[in-house]
Amino acid sequence: MALSRVVYALYQWLVLAVLARFGSTKMLGEYTFALALISPIIIFFQLNLRAFIATDANDQYSIIEYIATRTFTVIISLLFIIFISFFFSHSSEDALKIIFLVAIFKSVESISDICYGVFQKQEIMSRIAFSVILKSIFGFLGMLFCILIYQNIIYGAGLLAISWLIILFFYDLRKIDISISEVFDVKFSIVKKIIMTCLPLGIVVTLVNLRINIPIYFIERYYGVEEVGGFSVVSYFIVAGGLVVGSLSQAIAPKLAKGYFSEGIKVFSKMLLKLTFIAFCIGLLGILISLFFGRQILILLYGESFAELNILFFWLMLAGSVGYLSQFLGVALTVVREFKAQLYSSILGLIILIGMSVYFIPIFGREGAAISILGVNVAVFLFNLLYLKSFLKKSDINF
Repeated sequence: MALSRVVYALYQWLVLAVLARFGSTKMLGEYTFALALISPIIIFFQLNLRAFIATDANDQYSIIEYIATRTFTVIISLLFIIFISFFFSHSSEDALKIIFLVAIFKSVESISDICYGVFQKQEIMSRIAFSVILKSIFGFLGMLFCILIYQNIIYGAGLLAISWLIILFFYDLRKIDISISEVFDVKFSIVKKIIMTCLPLGIVVTLVNLRINIPIYFIERYYGVEEVGGFSVVSYFIVAGGLVVGSLSQAIAPKLAKGYFSEGIKVFSKMLLKLTFIAFCIGLLGILISLFFGRQILILLYGESFAELNILFFWLMLAGSVGYLSQFLGVALTVVREFKAQLYSSILGLIILIGMSVYFIPIFGREGAAISILGVNVAVFLFNLLYLKSFLKKSDINF
């Protein structure tokens, strides 16, 4: 599982590196802005069902019902994206095509995500690993081929979408052994019930994603799409670390749930403490690397023109280290079914981020965006920590 997350993180970074090295700053900016625009919409309509499935120890709903729900929300998300694209009618035709193709392959990924939730619950992590690695390889090779040969990111995004669709139908869906026709037999009342149950989770993960992307919107507004590309390739180091932390949290989530419901608060707390220590070590490693080797790494990976972003690199890794700690606390809150707490902390974080971005980004540019992310991550971490500590203390009394 951890290997697949690392490979996926590597794939995402390699795509950005290819665009930075062999494409153009405009290509890089348009692609990363499309991701920033589309990702919050896709993530909201995912409703974090994967986490809900993995921790559904009592089999509250069937696999077919979960897939039917995700299929419905994917269709709604695509319609919403088409509607949103009208607001970008001033953009070039190529930029709109990139937005549409990103929406397609992210929607395919969203269906696969449900399959991964099933595999995770069954603790067959090898299936997730194989699928993710397969998609990463084909996604990178397709993008590399189209950029090197045709200098065309649209072809690359299209080829990526086609390859992922093939893997979805011929591997992911086949491994859960269902009939597609059964999906359309599920009653809408059940789909609606799942949506309403998981809606707080969907809002929470969307607000978390917006904490990554809102600075990009401000940078694009004040400095243009090319500045977005520079910020994105550096900020991806946070995303890469987050994927590693996320893989660990997803792998441990079922065991964490069993520990809480079967073995008691003390066992649950010890497991959580170990996880947060791992997150701390990952964050600290990133900070030290950016501090002592940041400039050299940026030159090696992206070229001399990116060397000036070493200060941005440090601030982003500092912000990411705090975010990793919050990520594990968020998993713990999901396990104990305290969804509203995550909603409150995410809303608080979003408000703080917008306020800090309005002030810092026009003055300090991309570094101001990193400082804003750091401030938000600290606030959310403290909120989640204090809330979880209070909740466990009360639960220990009544357990």
